[in-house]
Amino acid sequence: MKAKILFSLLVGMLIGELLASVILFSNTKHVSAQETPEEDSIVTICHRTESDYVPYIKLTLPRNLISNHFDENGTPTAGHEGDLLFDSDVECPTSVASESPQPTVVPDPTTYPQPIPTPTADPIAGKHSSLSLSGPSCENKTIEVAYDVKENGQGRQDVEATFTYRGDKKVVKTDNNGRAYVSYSYSGEGTVAVTASDDYPQQSLHVNPLDCPVVAGVSAESGGQVLGATTQVLGATGTFTHTISTVLRSLAGFFITTLISLGVLRVLTNKVEV
Repeated sequence: MKAKILFSLLVGMLIGELLASVILFSNTKHVSAQETPEEDSIVTICHRTESDYVPYIKLTLPRNLISNHFDENGTPTAGHEGDLLFDSDVECPTSVASESPQPTVVPDPTTYPQPIPTPTADPIAGKHSSLSLSGPSCENKTIEVAYDVKENGQGRQDVEATFTYRGDKKVVKTDNNGRAYVSYSYSGEGTVAVTASDDYPQQSLHVNPLDCPVVAGVSAESGGQVLGATTQVLGATGTFTHTISTVLRSLAGFFITTLISLGVLRVLTNKVEV
């Protein structure tokens, strides 16, 4: 009898230990499964499309095959930023979640865009030249001509300038201020032209004709000479006296002819009256 009781207690103890071991193993496996998901567990990827009517395509596959869409941390890879990842088999959304509206930037009404200034060329940069002319006049027949050269705003010395007026050519070099000066005696209407060395621009000015008054048969423009004065003094050879005599005889003949004509006219008039 005692042996049966002892055997029963021993069998009960073994069964209790076996049940305890089974329960402990089951709890340990459940906790481990919750902490670390299995690599071959099924997940759902909702792949984003460019269509508003079918915004997502559902992909159901093991977790270890999602590397084309997500990295190991679950972050979308390049080109799949709009994809969604779910840890189970679920349906994908039928619409895309609307993005947060961006505030509209309203420009300050008191702020005006500043115009961008247009770059302009430096007016004094490079080589420049100018020509000035003074005269002539009826009182002074001299033409004064000045030619100035500058490079980057500074006068240039020893630039050779060639002046031409009615075929009269003069060559002068510029002084330390960049000026070349010549003068001409007026010989009629024409053009004063200047060319220079070192690629300075050429210049020209027109000389207008003088309109001077004629006084006592003498033209101021002709320099005070008697108009048509190609004759010599006639009195030196006696020609002058002969000319005066001829003029007087011509005048006398004219008066005599006039008197005779008047007498004949009067006689005829008297006869008509009778």
